[in-house]
Amino acid sequence: MGKFQTQIGQLPGQVLRLNPYGRFRRFGTLAPSDAKISPNRKMASTKSPGFDAAVARFRAFLRANNYSENIVWVMPEDILLTGKRFLYVRVPIPADNERRIRRMYDEGMTQGRGLLMGTVCRMNQSTYCYVWFPKSGEEIPQGIWPKDGDLKLSAREKSSSPAARPINHRVLWMLLKLWHHKKQHMKNLLFSENGLITEGR
Repeated sequence: MGKFQTQIGQLPGQVLRLNPYGRFRRFGTLAPSDAKISPNRKMASTKSPGFDAAVARFRAFLRANNYSENIVWVMPEDILLTGKRFLYVRVPIPADNERRIRRMYDEGMTQGRGLLMGTVCRMNQSTYCYVWFPKSGEEIPQGIWPKDGDLKLSAREKSSSPAARPINHRVLWMLLKLWHHKKQHMKNLLFSENGLITEGR
């Protein structure tokens, strides 16, 4: 089983490794990594960043992990899983998505259980991303998660990131949706806490 990196805080010098649970075997195995990362530290209760500040931090994180800083926000209904190493993306992406993501961010931060910004796929020199937060105490992930209700950032390893294929024809999208309908139950894993390279604070 591979490893993924996780980072909390900014203190140097210690190493922390966590084995994943392999929930995304459909998209390939995880790439091993021996990189050193910052230690877990006691998290102070601080004011959470606003949405724009959080996005700026996410862009810097994406750049550090060789992803495009051009973020395109997607919702589950914009994606079709195929059960293979690629997925379909409905284009054009609805213009309303950013407003919906902002609202989700504000709701997640208000609830104070922590919030994730993560990647779905890469396409056309852009990174397709999502926001997720636990709706109840039972949904709070085990392991590396911001216990003070702050932000966690996530990016897939390139080796396990699914390829994306754009679909801009409405009828074709409906046919593909019908054809692959049995695969869509995996979306709750795709749009949840599943980072392969993560930073939390």
